[in-house]
Amino acid sequence: MRIEISELPEETQLIVGELKNLLKKHLNEELIAEHEQKKRLPQHVLGALFEQGFMGMLTPEEYGGSPSTMTTLAAVGEEIAAAWASLMLAWSVQNTLAPTALLIAGSEAQKRAWLPRLAQRDLGAFALTEPECGSDSAALQLKAAKTDHGWLLNGRKIFISNAVGGKIATVYARTAPPKHTGISAFMVDMEAATANGGLKINQQMEQKLGVNASPIAELVFDNCELPRDALVGEEGQGFILAMKTLDVGRVTIAAQALGVARSALAAAKEYMGERSAFGRKLKELDKLRAKLAHMQTKYDAARLLTFRAAWLQDEGKEFTRLASEAKLFATKAAEEITNDAVQIHGGVGVILPVERLYRDAKVFSIYEGTSEIQENIIARELLD
Repeated sequence: MRIEISELPEETQLIVGELKNLLKKHLNEELIAEHEQKKRLPQHVLGALFEQGFMGMLTPEEYGGSPSTMTTLAAVGEEIAAAWASLMLAWSVQNTLAPTALLIAGSEAQKRAWLPRLAQRDLGAFALTEPECGSDSAALQLKAAKTDHGWLLNGRKIFISNAVGGKIATVYARTAPPKHTGISAFMVDMEAATANGGLKINQQMEQKLGVNASPIAELVFDNCELPRDALVGEEGQGFILAMKTLDVGRVTIAAQALGVARSALAAAKEYMGERSAFGRKLKELDKLRAKLAHMQTKYDAARLLTFRAAWLQDEGKEFTRLASEAKLFATKAAEEITNDAVQIHGGVGVILPVERLYRDAKVFSIYEGTSEIQENIIARELLD
């Protein structure tokens, strides 16, 4: 069975339809190519997503959000990624990584202070990765020291999406020596912290393999003062909050992989129908027909797995393993599908937009938990 948009709930179909109109109005290949070079997303497109309620899709209405199911979130994510993976990455962080700790453990006052901003106007970041801490999140070293008035942060974060131009960050820092139980989560107003001299945001200008229009940044905290109520949840709860946040985010990254794979498939099918070789259309060549059949099968299987993980979350069932399975399988499928799409295009595959899809797809298997981390999670859920 292949999940078509028409097989999804009616409300989801309507929301995806609105999104398609927005993307058609604001995006074109020239704009995408320009901003991939600039390493910045166009502010008017981000603004349109805010205005039409696409930036707070897991946030309750009472906090300024446009609450949707995880199934809808996955469908929207796939659609944005099919248009532009860089835009989808910023959207994904905004909807999942930035607000989830608040949604799980934030106080009522914190929710009312931060969630409307994230849902309606201010770009938010998720600051976990450090120079000496990638996959081993429990080894982070950014320190948060308690003071008479609140907290003092010292240390660095790297590879932080949505920090360039962002206003808010959920920052994970060490408040005690033990690995897992010594980590806490904090809300940081990046504008205020920068103005006070406690935070520097340095855009990392290195050429990335993919999703170049979604810039990354280094955050340097130097005696950065935070109020006492910046702490989210209880002291020492941060690692658990980060892992629960990543569970949610992995479903949207699987959806991102689906969108890119879908675009690559469409490009391959179109090219096979137009191009001729050896006196025949490419679509008539058995070898290429078989390749396309495998591409489609991988996409369909990945989509079923992704939407099953989303459905489990909507039903309030345990979804950690399925989220990891979806990310593991969908990102690998996207790598293989985009590779085959470039191969089908031959020489022009390295210069047409399909080459961007190929580069973007590789990144998905790395951020929000590498494929190896997903394998560990799946095995742990099965055996431990």
